[in-house]
Amino acid sequence: VTTGGAVRRIALRAAAAKITEQRGRSWLFVNALLVGQGAAPTGFNVLRTASENSVIVDIVAPSAEWANHVVPAWAVFAKEIGVDGIHWDVPETLEVDLASDPQGLRSFLEAAQLTLVQHGLLQTMNFVDGFGFDVSFTAGIGAASVGSLVAFPYWTAVKMKTTDLLVKYGCGGFVLASYPGNDQAHADEPWNAEHVGRFPLALAMERWQEASLHGGVYLAMRDGTALLRTRDDYWSQSFGWLLASDAQGLQDAALLPPMLPPAGGALRRPPP
Repeated sequence: VTTGGAVRRIALRAAAAKITEQRGRSWLFVNALLVGQGAAPTGFNVLRTASENSVIVDIVAPSAEWANHVVPAWAVFAKEIGVDGIHWDVPETLEVDLASDPQGLRSFLEAAQLTLVQHGLLQTMNFVDGFGFDVSFTAGIGAASVGSLVAFPYWTAVKMKTTDLLVKYGCGGFVLASYPGNDQAHADEPWNAEHVGRFPLALAMERWQEASLHGGVYLAMRDGTALLRTRDDYWSQSFGWLLASDAQGLQDAALLPPMLPPAGGALRRPPP
């Protein structure tokens, strides 16, 4: 939950149970490397101090030691609320912060997995522009993702063009986040710099189709009919509700199976 308000655990458990009922998988979204300013224990490498959603935080370098420090508590909480695993988020600047050395991310994931499997949990990670991802992370992916370091690759396009990202890393079974923007001006959206003048909905349709053709899925909507516009994790800011015809257009563009209409008439994709 990233809206900033208090949420009762019973609500989280109910949400996770509902997703399971719908044959989906639920994930606890956790900022893996962020702590309050000055809160990192002695001995851990603080890369820099930053502002995250108007909160001053320290960014800690990923490592096996850091995973051993933070993952156990998150694993207990995730198990309690009934999610399938933890999605580790990382700062978009991590490649620069780590001087392009991704080894710390692998070490973090390997150590985190040792803890998570004890609780029957999976993990994913946000690989910004593919940084830190290695095809070996998906070794053993199957119906239950047994043996894989991540349940599936999750990539966010920030500086890299979506097409280049898919050509380089598109190994199937991934999630692509390449947000279509606030409007056709695409101000302060470097990942959309080549698409000034194009409407976000058109970009979303194109990217959903590209992801589908490469064997993955595109992170496009929330609640079935609200289009995610930027990489802002506060999804309540998604710009409005799509018409059923627009949602159908997204489905058609991506060559997806028919959407299922739940109670109330909202549209959603069949869960993977």
